[in-house]
Amino acid sequence: QVLQMEGKERKSKFDAFMGSQGEVTEEMKKNEDDHERTLTAMDKVKQFYKYTVLPLEKQYWFSDFHTETVLTDAYFDAAPLVLLLGQYSVGKTSFIRYLLERDHMNLRVGPEPTTDRFVAVLHGQNDRSIPGNAACLAADKPFNGLEKYGVDFLNKFEVLELRSTILEKISLVDTPGVLAGAKQVRNRGYDMSKITEWFADRCDRILVLFDAHKLDISDEMKQVMLSLKKNHNKVRIVLNKADSINSKQLMRVYGALMWSLGRVIDSPESLRVYIGSFWEKPMQKRQFGQFMSEEKKELLEDLRNLPRNATLRKINHLVRRCRYFRVHMEILKHLRPQFHYVMFKEKKQNELMRGLLNEFKTISRQTNIPSKDFPGLGHFREKMQSKQMWRLPAVEKMEQDINILTQMLSKGIPKIMRMLPNDNKAFDDSKTPPSRASPKFEFPTKVSAPVQPKPQPKPQPAATGADVFDPPAGSTGVGVFDPFGEPEEKKVVPWIVKEAMFNKCKGLFASLGPVDGKLTGAQVKDIFVKSGLDMQTLKKLFVAADIDKDRKLDSQEFTVALYLIDGFRRGRLKEVPNPLPVEVVPLSKRKFMK
Repeated sequence: QVLQMEGKERKSKFDAFMGSQGEVTEEMKKNEDDHERTLTAMDKVKQFYKYTVLPLEKQYWFSDFHTETVLTDAYFDAAPLVLLLGQYSVGKTSFIRYLLERDHMNLRVGPEPTTDRFVAVLHGQNDRSIPGNAACLAADKPFNGLEKYGVDFLNKFEVLELRSTILEKISLVDTPGVLAGAKQVRNRGYDMSKITEWFADRCDRILVLFDAHKLDISDEMKQVMLSLKKNHNKVRIVLNKADSINSKQLMRVYGALMWSLGRVIDSPESLRVYIGSFWEKPMQKRQFGQFMSEEKKELLEDLRNLPRNATLRKINHLVRRCRYFRVHMEILKHLRPQFHYVMFKEKKQNELMRGLLNEFKTISRQTNIPSKDFPGLGHFREKMQSKQMWRLPAVEKMEQDINILTQMLSKGIPKIMRMLPNDNKAFDDSKTPPSRASPKFEFPTKVSAPVQPKPQPKPQPAATGADVFDPPAGSTGVGVFDPFGEPEEKKVVPWIVKEAMFNKCKGLFASLGPVDGKLTGAQVKDIFVKSGLDMQTLKKLFVAADIDKDRKLDSQEFTVALYLIDGFRRGRLKEVPNPLPVEVVPLSKRKFMK
């Protein structure tokens, strides 16, 4: 079975990344309108930056003070970028060849440090190589900010255009292996950590590869990892060549890797680690076949989802840049009036630069801007030496420009965000076989009067959009329907869920196929995920609804979980209550409460 799986793996790897041909065609037909809406939204973002923000940045010298260069149309139009980092001979180039399923003379692989340059692999109609000096000047390439790192770096930078369908969706950046010796680092001719930070700010995913036989983190590797601090949410760890060790060694290697990462990554959460052997050769240890095959599929699925989130990431990057620009303008607006009626203006500017810390504190108090949003004192003083602050526009003009920028951030960007399609592909049951598809359940959207309970209610059908937890018509939703309201009776607090509502939830509960009157987390996952809540919140919600702590939900606990989900969707809840309010807990379950 393992041999058959490996034989099919190479053939179906493209399908695993892109989907089968019929699936792709159907997806294109279904999402053609969504694609047009995304393009329209991106055009609006480009116009907003090009005609509103960029002229102000040039007028107030923002590009000279900010580390990032001017955003171009090529940046907004570029495919999602995946950055590969790691020490030499850990399999970065082999991983790229594994994805592309093809070779190129510029993608050399060997046991020695073969990749001595940054290689950006993009899609092109014909295979060609573009030197770094020309690539950073090309208007259709998103690398126009690299010229500030000097000719030595550009001589070690190359853009490789290959004809590959996968490259239509994502672009890849291969990096030279991180070195261990201080002498070798000095001979590079450029700062590896600064260039890594430049790529990290613009990429959508960062894959840090480790060899199962080389887990040590050198000084330069530590500096590279520290340069990713602002982008830890993009980082994924790949433990490569893991098929060359046995299970006992793999357990120890994984523990040693997590310990090493904990020394250089200052994050309360552990990073996602993919374990496998990412190259075209068969696995050496057969017992890992199924496990590593699943790890490969999960990694490919992660890369496959990048284009969906690329637009949001670029909008987020633009908003972050605009916020820094607003801080920059507030600083200049505060300093500009102090040059009125002053004869020796250069002397006054030097005096302001010496007391810049006190000026920043005053601006922070007046505008409520956090102190961490201000630029570094030394960096601001250095850039201001070549500027003449008294030549800036009048304060009234600066206030108007700040108001324009604030209005665009508070109204223009949210309007563009509403143009984006609501991506619920991950919750679509259309791709699930009928035998495994979960019943359709839509949360309530209208208000209707509750049905009066009868002594012997008839079985209710599964909920398919009916109003399960809506308050009665004319009710404000406060009182017995408020899980956090004070109970009016101190003796016996009734359950907040009415009998008619409970019967509808029981119908949905029965349709999911409970075993011994219980549903597992896997059985309720599809229903819960349709709510649109993040997985961490759903996990907490499941634990809170499991009142008897048997890791399963009966019909009453399932109803409590749906009630909490509905509270999040209607805005009544902002976080999962712990412990649950007494009126939310069914009467028969209150014996489990502390």
